Amino acid sequence: MAIGAITCQASIIDPHEVDMKLFDRFVTGETVDEVTKQLLRGQNEVDHLVREHVNDSYRVFNYLLHYLQRPYLFIRSCPVPLQQDIRHKLITRYFYLDPAVARELYGKKIKELRVRNVRERYQVENVKLVYKQFMKERDSNEGDVEEQLIAGLMTHFELPRDLATSYAVVCFSCKWALTINKPRSKTVQLSWSDLSKVTEEMLLSWCGGLSGCNIMPDFTTTLKLVKSVLKDTTLDGYCNEIIGRMSPASAVSQKTSKVVKTSIQHILSFGASLSTKLPSLFVICEQLLEDTQNGMQGIPSGSSALLQSMLLVDLHSEKASSPSTKKFKTIPSAASTHWKAYLQVLLSVSQHLAGTERQFRSSVATHADPMM
Repeated sequence: MAIGAITCQASIIDPHEVDMKLFDRFVTGETVDEVTKQLLRGQNEVDHLVREHVNDSYRVFNYLLHYLQRPYLFIRSCPVPLQQDIRHKLITRYFYLDPAVARELYGKKIKELRVRNVRERYQVENVKLVYKQFMKERDSNEGDVEEQLIAGLMTHFELPRDLATSYAVVCFSCKWALTINKPRSKTVQLSWSDLSKVTEEMLLSWCGGLSGCNIMPDFTTTLKLVKSVLKDTTLDGYCNEIIGRMSPASAVSQKTSKVVKTSIQHILSFGASLSTKLPSLFVICEQLLEDTQNGMQGIPSGSSALLQSMLLVDLHSEKASSPSTKKFKTIPSAASTHWKAYLQVLLSVSQHLAGTERQFRSSVATHADPMM
């Protein structure tokens, strides 16, 4: 019997070392010359050695770009020997999304995203890359698994949850072209943190993880049902119930009662057409805030108080909570849950708007000229 032999050559090398500070500068668009000058400032190192170190690092970074844009592949197969923790760090830093850039991109159509300067280049390109995958996740998601979209982005791009959520929020806002930058609008003052929290709440409660960025069909059906239930004399009873909860100790003026009813009608109408009017969400909430501030005499925190009181009234309850609500028609428990999820997001937006306005007024008062 012939015995064969296989010979091969193998070598063992140490994993490649990555200068993370240099990688951060590479991602933000700094050139080799700029980085070299910064590193040599106040130092005695030989110029060409520093330059070669930066050049070598940039060559490796450029080579890795192909793999960094495919994180799922990069983690599992990389031609450059890198430890797993280093690969994860590179992915997280490469996909870093600056809050100021995220705030600037919020609500813009994906085709209209433009790179304003070299430092934003990779961030804008990454948003477009993630959006493309985001749309695939939207088309393929089935079932009602919570956070399915965010979890999908975490898996495909190997991102930590907070970063995956930021990208999902930006993509959702771009998909719906959410309006926030109207002239003299209070929403212009909203921070990225404000927008991110509210939009994430919409993703999880209005979309339910079902389709990523499309509002659940039964969610909009619920809001239409509630509007059809709360009409005519039933609406009057509902408004009286809300007013009683907002100001239980004293009667409110006729003007305030009228503002409450008008505001509730706007909330019902907006909800019934939510799937087509979602882009104007912040505008509607801002108008609600202004109307209640100007018209609800003796009731502090106007729109927040109104929405909080609406959340306390259980439309599913078999027993009316007061004589004024005896004409309510009972709606399904699931529908009641959707109604409250709708109101909760409106409340969050109103609270963020009100908080931002208070901060703005406080800032103006602090910096006002004492001689004026």
